[in-house]
Amino acid sequence: MIKVAFAFLSFALVLTSQAATANCDLQISEIAAKYGSPSDRPSSPVLVGTLLAGDVRRGAQGQIGPFAQDVYLYVNSGSYHSGWFQEAFALDLNCNLKDHSILYAE
Repeated sequence: MIKVAFAFLSFALVLTSQAATANCDLQISEIAAKYGSPSDRPSSPVLVGTLLAGDVRRGAQGQIGPFAQDVYLYVNSGSYHSGWFQEAFALDLNCNLKDHSILYAE
């Protein structure tokens, strides 16, 4: 009985986590359009994982983090005239924008 309860709880947690991530996947496009850098090509941010509380993601031109809580980290690459950039968006677990930063640029 305990194994069944544990299996159900694990399954429920996975579904909850996937639902939250899917929700952010829908909202990140709007967030990138509103707060992202101008680009000659369409924005297509991709979830690269979870940035754990206290961690920092560094690039040659900037960094994102640290945060007090875990955040979803989305990365978008774009180009503007003859240069390119990679920007990062940190969204909290409720899909609210916590920070935006250019990590790499040319």
